[in-house]
Amino acid sequence: MDAEKRIKELRIELPSPPGVAGNYVPGVRVGNLVFMSSSVSRRSDGAYIIGKVGSELTVDDGYAAARGAGLFMLSSGASTTCNASSKF
Repeated sequence: MDAEKRIKELRIELPSPPGVAGNYVPGVRVGNLVFMSSSVSRRSDGAYIIGKVGSELTVDDGYAAARGAGLFMLSSGASTTCNASSKF
């Protein structure tokens, strides 16, 4: 199944990928693998989610943070078209 189709089917809204905030490459595609950098979790207001599960964060908070980071990576990768062994 096509990934974009599955995301729409699940009614998941990807966050807007942020602009580049420094001199770095946000990701590199090598063959069928994509290596991402700078993948962080943020709240809907843009604040970073910081803390350790069990002390500063609940398990549910940790799950939400991990999910947010995953969606962020999907939006960053989906926003760019790249060829094998290319930087985006």
